[in-house]
Amino acid sequence: MTAAIDRPLAYEAQSSRCPAALAATPAAVRPVWWPRGARQLPIGYPCVYQMALQTVEISLRVPSLRVRREGKEDLETIVNSDIRFCKRIELEPIPKAGVVLQMTVGEAGSFECQVVGSNWHDGKNMFVIACTYGKRSITHADYQALIDASDWELRPLL
Repeated sequence: MTAAIDRPLAYEAQSSRCPAALAATPAAVRPVWWPRGARQLPIGYPCVYQMALQTVEISLRVPSLRVRREGKEDLETIVNSDIRFCKRIELEPIPKAGVVLQMTVGEAGSFECQVVGSNWHDGKNMFVIACTYGKRSITHADYQALIDASDWELRPLL
């Protein structure tokens, strides 16, 4: 046998056997050592590329909306440019800008949001994922569901 067999194999060779490796970026994947003398991983060999779940904070920007209050004829504008809705969730990979996430509101509703960026926050010791609401406008019922949801926190921007 040659010494080449005992060297770690490249990311591409391993990724065909391990679905978790396909989702990982090559920078996040470390090479592993193959079993001695093996040229390919045997069928059923345990996956060596498993990414841990990471707690991140979602910072959601929702569009402003106009509502008609009872007893008033004029429309009232609710400006949301200076507030964010925040929620902590666990994700496997940190999403990149442009990725669409499916978020839940309470137990009943869900909506899509688009990732704008992700930054490490030293004070919170976690990534903060900046997102925008998936649609161009938000209905009053969906907005009220976000405000009433126990898992979303309304935070003013400082």
